Amino acid sequence: MSYLRTQNFKIIALCAVILLVAPLYAAYASDIPANILTASSKVAIQCASSNEESRAECYAREIPALYPHYSVADIFSVIRALQQVDSVMLHCHVPAHRLSQAVISRDPSSWISVLSDDSANGMCAHGFAQGIAYSLRIGAVPDVAHDAAVEQFATACASGSFQTRYSCTRALGTYLYDISGGDIQQALSRCEELSKNAGHLNVSICYSGLV
Repeated sequence: MSYLRTQNFKIIALCAVILLVAPLYAAYASDIPANILTASSKVAIQCASSNEESRAECYAREIPALYPHYSVADIFSVIRALQQVDSVMLHCHVPAHRLSQAVISRDPSSWISVLSDDSANGMCAHGFAQGIAYSLRIGAVPDVAHDAAVEQFATACASGSFQTRYSCTRALGTYLYDISGGDIQQALSRCEELSKNAGHLNVSICYSGLV
């Protein structure tokens, strides 16, 4: 009986691999670079499962693990490719959040340029920018006080596409809320102050990060 269960599991896993990887080759082999196709297929194989929760957990682990072997831009191309064949990957906030944490952990001094990176362009429910805010909050960027980080954060939100600026400003709101200890009035006031000092900062978007 144990042998049969093992064999059934192998069959299910193989079917999951075929269902995820075959469409990637069929639909994208001629449209995307070989390195993106290779990475997408590798993640699809590693995360093959008939259980959606298991695939989600695997994606949250394997997508960040692609860095630094692949650039941030390439990794978001991988995410886009996987989204075409697996609806689980449409909910990519956690993988994107952990990806930016992985980038910051390797080079904490790069956090401002990473925040302005257009690669995510609003994808994954702003998870990439939120991961940077989280890294700052937990002290993953040494020798940067919160007050100084807030000012630099707000300045960085002036760069990039509209979606990148939106994600950045929303993440700034979340950061302000977190470092205020959950004092929403203090965080709201800080959003307003920063908006007045930096004309590019949309106070409503900053507010949206508090909820």
